[in-house]
Amino acid sequence: MSPMVRALLISWIVVTLFWIVLLVYRTMLSRREEEEIFLGRPDQLSPEQMALTQRVERLSRPIWTLGVLSGLLLIAWLGLWIYQGLMSG
Repeated sequence: MSPMVRALLISWIVVTLFWIVLLVYRTMLSRREEEEIFLGRPDQLSPEQMALTQRVERLSRPIWTLGVLSGLLLIAWLGLWIYQGLMSG
């Protein structure tokens, strides 16, 4: 395996692990948010509930970005790996 292929693989692993950690963290926040039952109108959320909702919403963009980056790194790694396999074969 060439250094470039290895670097892409390691980059993909790091980005994907970070992406998974953020997904798990968002899921934990969402579950904590759903545990509380509020009676009354939805616009009357407690400050803690509003803070949880804002955290979940703030995580959406980084999660989406890391997911796309993970996919692109995977495609680049596979493409380079196949290309090098064809050229050496």
